[in-house]
Amino acid sequence: MNNADTIADLQRRISVFPPIDCVTNLTVAPPPPLAPALVSEFETATNLRLPSFIRRLYSEVANGGFGPAYGIVPLIASGDDTILDWNSRYRSANRSEPDGPQWPDHLLHFCEGGCVTTYVLDIRTDEAPVYKVDADASNNIYDWLHLISPSVESWLADWARHPVTQDRG
Repeated sequence: MNNADTIADLQRRISVFPPIDCVTNLTVAPPPPLAPALVSEFETATNLRLPSFIRRLYSEVANGGFGPAYGIVPLIASGDDTILDWNSRYRSANRSEPDGPQWPDHLLHFCEGGCVTTYVLDIRTDEAPVYKVDADASNNIYDWLHLISPSVESWLADWARHPVTQDRG
């Protein structure tokens, strides 16, 4: 895939089909992209290395607020629904329930699907495969994961190029 084409397709999709706020039912503009330095600061502060496409997504398209279903989670924002907030919750659960399922550091909460559906990225590789999470599967965290796409770029490229409906953000 060509990152530049996918980035352009995403920018075009959100300009033509902006997300719809699920409370007001009005279209909303996603938050503006982040400065690349802020994305780097996030990586340093969290000790995470984001895949290159994800860095471009947040610094060239938007800081979340668009995408499949209820949308991509902001990387940095005020409030409590950022990637950092979600990953802190998972780490806190790991510490408070040491006998429970342990959330791996390489899984990044990425997109809200609604009705307790979440999409996560495996950031161990630059492709960042996308998994749908079913938290009721078992006590084994890996039973919770269902592969949706071998790469986040191809998943979002499909979404950008095949707009069926406006998504709710």
